[in-house]
Amino acid sequence: ISAMARLPFLVTASIFLIGILGCGATEVKRNIMHFIVDDLRPAMHAAYHQDYMITPNFDRLASEGLVFDRAYCNIAVCAPSRNSFMSGLRPDITGIFNFANHIREAGQPKIVTITEQFRNNGWITLGGGKTFHYNLPPYFDDLGTHGSWSSEIQPYFPFLEYAGSIDLAKCTYDNSTNTGASMCLIEGDEYNEIYDYRLMNHTIDTL
Repeated sequence: ISAMARLPFLVTASIFLIGILGCGATEVKRNIMHFIVDDLRPAMHAAYHQDYMITPNFDRLASEGLVFDRAYCNIAVCAPSRNSFMSGLRPDITGIFNFANHIREAGQPKIVTITEQFRNNGWITLGGGKTFHYNLPPYFDDLGTHGSWSSEIQPYFPFLEYAGSIDLAKCTYDNSTNTGASMCLIEGDEYNEIYDYRLMNHTIDTL
C-alpha cells in the first residue's frame, strides 16, 4: 500500500467482509487497512498467551502492531453490533437490539458512520463483504451521497446472506441448528467460488 501514496485507501476486511476506503486529496494522507473479524475469541499464541494455538501470522501481526488487553463486546448480536461499531454509538443509544432495526430507519437521528466520516473529509470509501448485516441498513448502506460508500466510484461488493444465494450455495442451508447456519467441506476448485475467496480477489484487484 505504501507504493500507492497518491491514492490513500482505508480498507475494512474480515473473514466475511472487506471494505476499501481511500482518498486522492494529498500525498500526505496514507492508505488505511481496517480488518473486522467476528465470531472469534482472542485465542492467539503470542498476543493472548494461548500456548495450545498455532497462529504464526497473527503472532507476527501482534509483534508489529498494538495489542489490546481490555477490549469489550458492545453487544453479542450480529446486526446490532455492526450498526454499533460502524456508527460509534452504543445499542442503548440507537435502540437497535435485534435483526429488524438499523441506523437509517425512520426515527433515527442523522448518524455518520466511520466510513462516511472519511468520505466526508475527502477520502474515497469503497466497501464489500459484511460490514453491516445483510439489508440492515439496506444495500449495506450503499446509498449514494447519503450513505457510507463512494458508490459513484465503485458499487459495494455485497455478501448476499440468504437461502438460495450464490454466496451460500456451497453449503446446504440447514435450519435444524436453530441458527440457519451450516458448515461443509470445500474441495478442489470449489474454493475459488466461495465468497471469501472472491471478496479477497476483488479487494486485491481494486487496490
